[in-house]
Amino acid sequence: MIKAHDEYAEAELQRRLAEGDGTAEQGIDIVRRDGMIVVKGEVECAERRDTILREVSQAFPGKDVRSEITLIPVGRPAEAEEVT
Repeated sequence: MIKAHDEYAEAELQRRLAEGDGTAEQGIDIVRRDGMIVVKGEVECAERRDTILREVSQAFPGKDVRSEITLIPVGRPAEAEEVT
């Protein structure tokens, strides 16, 4: 849990999400807006998004958490990239 008055709470949680074994997500931003916690970024699957949102909710108990996370499916490229 993160202390509500901690002005660095969002950055600390972003670092934990980037370095955590269960998430390892670099592109997640966490901001406070209008009394709620807004989570932004892109992930490759719904399970990863749900894991991130669960961790944010646990870190900020009692706060509304809004997801602005976009799902970006990652797959094989359609053709090989030619390197010159």
